[in-house]
Amino acid sequence: MLDKWLPLEWASQISQALNNRADRRINTATAIIQGSFRASLARSCAQKNQRAQYHALHVRATQIAAAAIQRRIARGPIARAATSKLARQAYRKYFVDYDELMQCARSRSTPRQIYYWAFIGLGKHMNEIKNGRVAWAKPRLLGEHDVKQASQRPNNCTKFVVHCAFCGTAAAERVCLGTCGDP
Repeated sequence: MLDKWLPLEWASQISQALNNRADRRINTATAIIQGSFRASLARSCAQKNQRAQYHALHVRATQIAAAAIQRRIARGPIARAATSKLARQAYRKYFVDYDELMQCARSRSTPRQIYYWAFIGLGKHMNEIKNGRVAWAKPRLLGEHDVKQASQRPNNCTKFVVHCAFCGTAAAERVCLGTCGDP
């Protein structure tokens, strides 16, 4: 029926008005759809950025926590090793001489070597202090290590013998009191 009226002037005006109205509605609907799509796209981008920032913060926090745990785990053995090293410098190990052992031995079998540890200190001032701290059992501060060299305890025969500054075992042949720089 519209086809019959289209050639008429008033029908073409109505047809033009209907086309304009349809175009406006389509444009409005398109704008609404595009706006909602852009808004949802912006929200998803913002969420992705937030997730990426959270992930970066989480990764950084995890790395910091892991480093702290590793430091705590490593500090124990390092501190024990340092303490053991200082203890090896602060203690001197002596062995009781064979003649004294034989005098005290009840049986005539060969006794095993007996050691004791004396605390001598760490510095020059500590050596001047006579504290008399002696342990017949190995001190726990030494850990699994021990003092490198055991010295013979002075007896009445060797009490006043000065040992060589370089080897520490032989008797010194001469003593220099600071003129040649000999320790």
